[in-house]
Formats: sequence, C-alpha cells, structure tokens
Amino acid sequence: MSISAAGVPAASLAAAPLAAALLRRAVDGRPPAEQWSGVGAARPITPPDQPPLRLVEAVEEADSDSYLPAPARASVPITVDPTPAGVEPDRAAELTKQAQTWAPWFAQLLAEAIDGRRPMESLGRWLDEWALAEVSRHARLQRRERTRRQTTSPLPLATVSSLRAQFTHRRVLEVAVHVRRGRRSLAWAFQLICVGERWRCTAVSLGPAVT
Repeated sequence: MSISAAGVPAASLAAAPLAAALLRRAVDGRPPAEQWSGVGAARPITPPDQPPLRLVEAVEEADSDSYLPAPARASVPITVDPTPAGVEPDRAAELTKQAQTWAPWFAQLLAEAIDGRRPMESLGRWLDEWALAEVSRHARLQRRERTRRQTTSPLPLATVSSLRAQFTHRRVLEVAVHVRRGRRSLAWAFQLICVGERWRCTAVSLGPAVT
C-alpha cells in the first residue's frame, strides 16, 4: 500500500504566518472548579404527622400481657376428646381445662384477625411465622372482597359456632372449628403447641378464603 502526498504551493506557506496572526484566543467562560466529597447536601427531616406504630419486636421486648390479655373461659360449645394414654388423672383434668380455655380463644382470635377487627401486629407472640403468614393472606383476601362488595351487600363477619379439640400429645392440641359467615358454614383447623407455660399456634387451615 502506497501513500502519495500532493505538494503544497509555496504561496500557501507564505500566507500561513499571516493567517495565524489573525486568530484570537477564546475567552474561558467556564465556572470555577469546586471540590466535591461525594456526600449530598443535608436535607431537613420532616417529622411524621402520625404516632409511630407499635411493632411486634417492641411488644416482645416489653413482654407485656396487657397488649393481648389472657383468655377467659368462652361460652362457645367445645368437645375435648380424651387425653393421650399414660397421662395422670390430675394432669388430664388440667389439660382438658386448658383446651376449653385456649381453643375457643384462639378461634376467636383468628376470626377477628381475618375480619380486620384485630391488628396483625398483636399476633406475633401467639402465632409462629408460617401461621401468621397464612392468616395475613386470608385477611388480605377478605379485605379485598369486603371492598369489592361494599356497594352491594356487606360481607358478614365470621362467628365461631363450635369446636372439637384433641390432644395428639400432652403438649400438642389440634382443634377443628365450625365457623359461620352469614348463611355459610366454614371448616377451620389449627394446631397449638405448649411452649413453656404458653400455648402457641403453629399451623392453621382456614378453608375457603372468600365465600
């Protein structure tokens, strides 16, 4: 590959110093340089217009039973199957009493939470994460259905009609619940496990989310 260069006339070379003398230097109009540390300017913090929410962690740290009081004996009909074999008679009577106290209370707790009458933040000490996630999902579906039907017919609240409880172990109680929502009947079930001196819900099955 060859490159050929054309000759430059001598007259052009003679005129080059004159053309350079006619050029003027442009004025530098750029702003002065400033050092930037990479940290943005501080913005004023606007205080919120509502009080802070009471989170589950704060309730657990305080360990206060006043946020969710101890259950009282409910008037809901409940049938307790015989306790497991090998349990002393005194202990069997105590377990039956605990089932008659805690099972209706937990059933009412679930009904109120799903219908939006009780905040989900108050359930963290009584339901484990899987049960709480299932109850929260049903509560969202019920809230969506309630919003959709608010202009036609309101969605009836869930009421506990009866329960049947059975001890599969002296620390494990399984409960079947008959729930009525208006004219509809629903079948719920949940499992309670005794952790220390407190019963805790570890599994729930709430039937149809929307009826």
